[in-house]
Amino acid sequence: MRKATMLLVFGVIGLVLSGCGPRQSPIVGEIQEYGDYPIAGRKVALCQLLGSQEFEEGLTRTPVECTLLETVAVSDEKGHFEFRDVSPGIYLLFYDSGLSDFDVAVEEWAGKALRIGDTEWLLGSFLANDKPKMPLFSELAHYMVMQGMEKTQQYMALHLMVGQSPFILAHDVDRVIKEDEISIILAIAGEENQVVRFPALYLKR
Repeated sequence: MRKATMLLVFGVIGLVLSGCGPRQSPIVGEIQEYGDYPIAGRKVALCQLLGSQEFEEGLTRTPVECTLLETVAVSDEKGHFEFRDVSPGIYLLFYDSGLSDFDVAVEEWAGKALRIGDTEWLLGSFLANDKPKMPLFSELAHYMVMQGMEKTQQYMALHLMVGQSPFILAHDVDRVIKEDEISIILAIAGEENQVVRFPALYLKR
């Protein structure tokens, strides 16, 4: 993986339906079972990609910028969740890491921009409130480093699995491990019959 020029392979691609004006629609999702991580009661938030960014054949370059929405969905016992009346656009999904309060973080960041893949911004803005001695990466990241997994720091930083971050960026975990490719999950408001599926890790131990 490269840093700023890293290619992201998106897990969901499609077209936003056009109309006479903005037409709101639901985004339906499902958290898939992955090991013994919980799927029920998981919190999810949407982050809308800014319109100036272009996407061709599902590929883009980092960093990318998105604006966090204040609405939070919670998964049921089968992992299902839904956002109703979402404005047309392309969205990233953030779910709870278990490391800190998700609701408080959403309240703090709602309406603000998050820069995905920008390590300098991550350290200067997103982690600015962390305690000075707090480790940059979670216990899971340290474990992965000890196991010899390559590029762990880039992987963790890209998906916000750092420090006491409340957010994890939804992605295809198996694809990262088996194919060494970053596969970000996208949700497209306005696409009919779309169900966004992704596995959800849980960093708290």
